[in-house]
Amino acid sequence: MPTARILAGRQSHRSVTVTAKGGATRPMRIVPNTWTFDGNAHISELDRPGMKPVTRRSSDDLLRLQFEQTMAHPSPYASVQGDVNWFRDKAVHAIPVRFSNMPRQWWGWWLIEDLRIDVHRMNPDNSRISRATLHWRCVEYQETTAKIVKSPPPPKPRGANAKQSTYRWHTVVQGDWLSKIAQRYYGNAMEWPRIYRANKAEIDKRGNPDRIFPGQRFRIPPK
Repeated sequence: MPTARILAGRQSHRSVTVTAKGGATRPMRIVPNTWTFDGNAHISELDRPGMKPVTRRSSDDLLRLQFEQTMAHPSPYASVQGDVNWFRDKAVHAIPVRFSNMPRQWWGWWLIEDLRIDVHRMNPDNSRISRATLHWRCVEYQETTAKIVKSPPPPKPRGANAKQSTYRWHTVVQGDWLSKIAQRYYGNAMEWPRIYRANKAEIDKRGNPDRIFPGQRFRIPPK
């Protein structure tokens, strides 16, 4: 489905509150003037390194929402750190949120898939954020009982007397992350640095641990 871009006029008069599931609220101090929607989705489990995985039911009519929001105080000595931390907490822990007093497309609950924070100004007295831009990427939240098909167990070393220290190999497929590979082979997603260190030369040729590509072949160190 093609992306629909909606331009909204200046809305400084509009008071918007972000509500998290459970009832906690936070005001959105500066309302975004521009946002985008699209409806491309599927059933999946979103693996996010360092953050709680998100299992979600997706369908053709599931919405995605993206927008930017600037948070600032006129005085560089004031802080928006508390607001920034509150929004990031909802992203990290996959807590659904909703936005009040916005157009109909915003109604309902959203999961924050990604929240990138660009800091523009810090309080010179305490190094707390006084101006930042938040880049939101959300997907429509739906309760689901969909069963996620797990990856098959990792292959065992060949031979009855194979040594435990033998390296195994993994070929990267679409949708793989280092933490996802670590979960498969070690049962713990936080073991991904072991795989990174064993394949640092191959991974660093392409960029960083967040960017691996189908077809790459990684050594899997023994437990």
